[in-house]
Amino acid sequence: MLALRSLLVVSALDAPALTAAARSAADAVVIDLARPAIVGKREEARALATKHAKVIAKTGRPVFAR
Repeated sequence: MLALRSLLVVSALDAPALTAAARSAADAVVIDLARPAIVGKREEARALATKHAKVIAKTGRPVFAR
């Protein structure tokens, strides 16, 4: 069983933070699609989340969407 000691929560609309998340030392990354700022930008948020989730997953760390 994988022990998650640290979770990095990143807004789905923050492309620089999503890029940095792939290089972070966090045990897992949570891409936040539920932030109020995303209202009206759902398609953009989903596209960025999908793109960056694939890159982060290649590092071997779990990626979750909220």
